[in-house]
This record gives sequence, C-alpha cells and structure tokens, in this order.
Amino acid sequence: MRRSVCNALTNSALFLCVLMVLSLAVTRVITGIPSIAGRFMPLWVPTGSMEPTIHAHSIVIAAPVKAEDVVPGDIIVYKRYAQPNTGIPIPIPFYVIHRLIAIDDHGYYIFQGDAEDRLDPPVNGEQIVYRMIRVT
Repeated sequence: MRRSVCNALTNSALFLCVLMVLSLAVTRVITGIPSIAGRFMPLWVPTGSMEPTIHAHSIVIAAPVKAEDVVPGDIIVYKRYAQPNTGIPIPIPFYVIHRLIAIDDHGYYIFQGDAEDRLDPPVNGEQIVYRMIRVT
C-alpha cells in the first residue's frame, strides 16, 4: 500500500514537471518569443483586475524594464510586499500586473487595474520588474 502511494506521488510530480516544460515550450511556439532562459517572460494572470484588456487566466508576455523607462499608460508588473486589502507585510513578494496611471511629485509610481475603482498603494521604482509586451 505504502509503495503504491509513493509511486502515485512520484508519477504525479513527474507529470506536473512535464506539463510545466510543455507549457513553456508551447508558449514559445505560439508567441515566437523565447521564455525564461531568454529575455521575455510568460506570466499567468490569475485575476480579472485588468479586464477587458487582459482576461483572467490569460498569459502575458513581458520584458524586463527599468523604472525610468516606463510611462503612464504602460501595463507593468511590479512586486508587492504587503497583502492587498490589509497592508500586512509579507516576507515573499507577489507580483501585480496593472496599468501605470501616474508618477507623483515624490517619484512614486501610481497603478490601477483597468477593472478596479481604486488606485493601488504607491510603488517605488525598485519594485518595477516587467512591462507587458502582449497578451496571448
């Protein structure tokens, strides 16, 4: 019994690894853009905060960007170190993909999801990671 459970877990882990590699390969074939090892990064969008521009569960292709190169209107991926609605700090950042609305007088970047009715908390330039190239 124990051996069959271990075999099932091993097979499941192997299946997930193969599925992940295949999904990266398919992303490259469909988009013609190199992934992970290259300059561009495929990213999964789990929510509808950017509807109708980006639908929930879409994959976007993003490229690394420096904060000084972004302009209002760009769709940017940035790191957030606090839970969205509570502001409680978290040790590992998660990534948000929202539209840059403005850069304030203090140099903070102001973002908002297209489907959201309120602005995100201000972001500093060090948190900006990628600019969206296209949605697949």
